[in-house]
Amino acid sequence: MRKMLTVAGREFRAMVATKAFLLSLVVMPVLMFGGILAMNFMGRLTKSETLKIAIWDPNNLFVGDLQQAAEMRNQVLSATPSSEPLDLAAQVKQELPEELKDATESASEDGKSPADAESSGKETAPANRSSGGPLAENDRFELVRLTDANLDDARRLELSAQVRSKELHAFVEIPAEMETWLADVSGANATGAKMPMVQFYSEGSGLDSARRWIGETMNQLAKNKRFEKLGLSPQQVMVANLPVPIQSMGLVTQRSDGSVSSEASRDMMTAMFLPMGIMMLMFMVVMMAAQPMLETVLEEKSLRIAEVLLGSCNPSQLMMGKLLGTVAGSLMIFSFYLFGAIGFAWNQNLLSTVPLWVIPWFFLFQLFAVLFYSAIFMAIGVSVSQLKDAQPMMMPVWMMLMLPLMTWFVLVQKPDGAFAFWLSMFPPTASTVMVLRISTGVTVPLWQILLSLGLLVAATTIIVYLAGRIFRVGILWQGKTPKLTELLSWAFVK
Repeated sequence: MRKMLTVAGREFRAMVATKAFLLSLVVMPVLMFGGILAMNFMGRLTKSETLKIAIWDPNNLFVGDLQQAAEMRNQVLSATPSSEPLDLAAQVKQELPEELKDATESASEDGKSPADAESSGKETAPANRSSGGPLAENDRFELVRLTDANLDDARRLELSAQVRSKELHAFVEIPAEMETWLADVSGANATGAKMPMVQFYSEGSGLDSARRWIGETMNQLAKNKRFEKLGLSPQQVMVANLPVPIQSMGLVTQRSDGSVSSEASRDMMTAMFLPMGIMMLMFMVVMMAAQPMLETVLEEKSLRIAEVLLGSCNPSQLMMGKLLGTVAGSLMIFSFYLFGAIGFAWNQNLLSTVPLWVIPWFFLFQLFAVLFYSAIFMAIGVSVSQLKDAQPMMMPVWMMLMLPLMTWFVLVQKPDGAFAFWLSMFPPTASTVMVLRISTGVTVPLWQILLSLGLLVAATTIIVYLAGRIFRVGILWQGKTPKLTELLSWAFVK
């Protein structure tokens, strides 16, 4: 035992007492979650431009309204520059008659309609932003009308050349047939037969924020024109379409004093991404603990350090000492990220949304997940002589470890479904999936949690035992990399 603890202490110090380890503690969350923050940060840094767009509208259906909407958007961006999405419907709400504003107040506050902040007397987001991402959403639009009687191929080539030379950002072609199509409100257009298409020409039209904004604005304008043809007020139609507010509530429970209460509601974003964040935290801890195990064993084997260590202890003591040191290091990583997450939630007033009662289960499943994968990576590392030889063996292990991450959306939607249940009972994925299921707030029967933990403990025991048998043979093995059948035979050699 003393020799095993000595090896464990040495492995723990070798794991945590390095600058690379401290750096990885900071870098790993950035790699996992930094993309979300980077998008917003890059959106703020993106320099706004004035995009000149030419519009050919022979019947003057949209060009005037689009120019007015673009000018309004530019004024709002100049007054309050931001990277948040603009909403055209907010401007429609500002133009509501007083009697309609009063009718929308109660529904808007709870239903989160496009005009919610305006009707409740709160400051609204600037009007006329598209619903796209933050990048390039602060660009100004300068819309110019093309006075050509016809738009033939020669003219399209000329306009395309102006786009390539950066004189124009894009040009839009609204077909003349659009007027007839909009005027027909009899229902014949519902089939979509001979529907005229608006053409948007640019170098990157698929991801163009201008195309998205023009499309959304034109759709809203087209609806208003149809409403007018039917003798309906667009503002009245908007009020009639206000959604029925639905608030997410937890199940009703009875307190010890006999009173009845319901759990605090959890918004959709929290319900989706909180379990995913907890699962990602577990994945990071496993990855930071298990992967170095392979590299350490491979280094000691290739440099013949293991032969010196075996002069002081036997292979079982050496292996168990390494595993215990790795577990101790993983617990340090776990504590660092746990207290960091709790501190962040407290700072953002989100502590009430964090299920703190999940922490004990998180701890247990994390402990055995680290043991499970560390033993597998150790067995792989001890059976090869070069890192490149370990890659084919590591691929199936990484696939099992990544499976919950690739299916997290399905798991969060149906945490009590058959797919989530069986993944939580499959030892390689049991740790992350069961913790995800628990953190969703859905009642997971205690017998399922205990059964999953029991299967994981049993599987970990078997894996550690087999890894020990492989370690005993492979630590002194040199030469050809064994096949999988040969590797398994090491586990049962006398």
